[in-house]
Amino acid sequence: MLSQLFTRFCGAICLLGILVGSFMSLAYADTIFLPIIIKSSSSDGGGGGGNCPSGNLLQDSSFETGSPYWTQLAGSYPIIQTFGNALDGTKVAWFGGYNNANDRLSSQPFTVPAGCTQLTITVHVNLYTQEISSFPYDNFYASLQPVGSVTNPEIKVVDNTDDCPTCAWLRLTYTYNQIPNPGQPLRLYFHGTTDNSRYTNFRLDVVSVEGSRSASIQTATTAPNSDHAGFIIESTLDQSDIASPISAVGKE
Repeated sequence: MLSQLFTRFCGAICLLGILVGSFMSLAYADTIFLPIIIKSSSSDGGGGGGNCPSGNLLQDSSFETGSPYWTQLAGSYPIIQTFGNALDGTKVAWFGGYNNANDRLSSQPFTVPAGCTQLTITVHVNLYTQEISSFPYDNFYASLQPVGSVTNPEIKVVDNTDDCPTCAWLRLTYTYNQIPNPGQPLRLYFHGTTDNSRYTNFRLDVVSVEGSRSASIQTATTAPNSDHAGFIIESTLDQSDIASPISAVGKE
């Protein structure tokens, strides 16, 4: 009699244990056995997918070869010329140097890596002017443009008021906080102008366009339109014996 009661009691308990165990397995099956997906984040900031390798996106950055890496679009004299005080090599891109100049030069197209969210232009300018006024009569600009059109605003690099008699070269930079015309090949354009008297020389050497990834999303896509808003002078090479008199020679 006792053995029968024990068997029935144990059977009920054992059955309950099996049911509870099965329930627990079902209850936690999704937690234990479902795969864990880890989303990795880039260590170099925001932006689109892909890498943003360092380095200059331009070829022939010191104008030693010229064509086909650089194309003159306008100007009464050749822009790429030999200059005795070139910063690198023997040649520079020379804008102005005569009155009523309207000189334009374009780089070969380049592609921006998909992971880059910013572009920084760096230039070195040797500047001499005959102007004596504090008004910017003669100007030098740069811009990034999509291949086949010129639609983006020009960025002021320097003008005649930036003349530094004791500076051989000015190093200037400008950063696009977003890639202009994303997904399209770009060209780097330079444009130098002078008025009808007292010319200015804008000699250009060692230029670069480098990509980077920003830490946060920016909103500016093009340069500001206000006069002289744009490139920042980062440093100067101060040697008066280099800055003159060869820098003063014009094209005419």
